[in-house]
Amino acid sequence: RPVRVALTRRQMFSLVGHRSATVQRVRLGADADGRLRALEHTALSATSTVREFVEPSAAYGRVMYDADGHRTDHRVLPLDIPT
Repeated sequence: RPVRVALTRRQMFSLVGHRSATVQRVRLGADADGRLRALEHTALSATSTVREFVEPSAAYGRVMYDADGHRTDHRVLPLDIPT
């Protein structure tokens, strides 16, 4: 028979799959007219000690924002968490 499972958002990412927690910093630079000229996005995310997975959260800004200069950086911290 079919079974329906209802999970909270917190349970979904810790019991069924996993989306790692991230700490992100975004810095923006604009010219005198307010036009975006620079974007810096750094991200620190956790990964499993069993298999590395990097959440590419900082990479999206490169295609989403039209700026002359982009700088993105990802750092990964291995922890005892689900892959």
